[in-house]
Amino acid sequence: MTTDNDAQKAATLRNDMATAVAATCAEWGFPLPVRVEAALRMAPRHLFAPEVSLEAAYAVEPVEVKRDEHGVLISTMSSPDIQAMQLVQADIQPGMRVLEVGSGGYFASLLAELVGPTGHVTTMDIDPEVTSRAATCLIATGYPGVQVVTGDAEYGWKANAPYDRIMVRHEAPCNRVEVKDLHRSVVAAAEMKLEAV
Repeated sequence: MTTDNDAQKAATLRNDMATAVAATCAEWGFPLPVRVEAALRMAPRHLFAPEVSLEAAYAVEPVEVKRDEHGVLISTMSSPDIQAMQLVQADIQPGMRVLEVGSGGYFASLLAELVGPTGHVTTMDIDPEVTSRAATCLIATGYPGVQVVTGDAEYGWKANAPYDRIMVRHEAPCNRVEVKDLHRSVVAAAEMKLEAV
């Protein structure tokens, strides 16, 4: 059960995290845009990582999400400074249509904050446990408009194409996904064959 003290502590830690991320981004040579910093201050990261303490959820560190039957780590929530850098590089704007490949929910909530009510976020993952968790967390945290898709992202999710941006968040290739601006697709640890429309 969440108490008022827990909610207040989470808000304080979330604001501290956003301040730390802004400082890190400045050290890296790019200022954190006001909209990205506001998204970090709004999205409740701890509710996407209920297994860890509030302090761990808001640390500027990755959060372990899932291990396989052998104990091998197979899913994490990226460190918020890396997520902020990816958002800045992608230049997500209100009204955009964004596909996120590799869903955990939290990054999709940040995308939803940035695209606003006139945009659309689709997040997809091949692991049904990951997408089920993401869908539950997104609804519980006030992001029911994010579409969560379970499937192999090799060919993206054409039902919502074309996309203004595609964010690849894990090592899985995507082929022939329609994207409006080929040069603004941020790809992490994957090569994609994209067709500009």
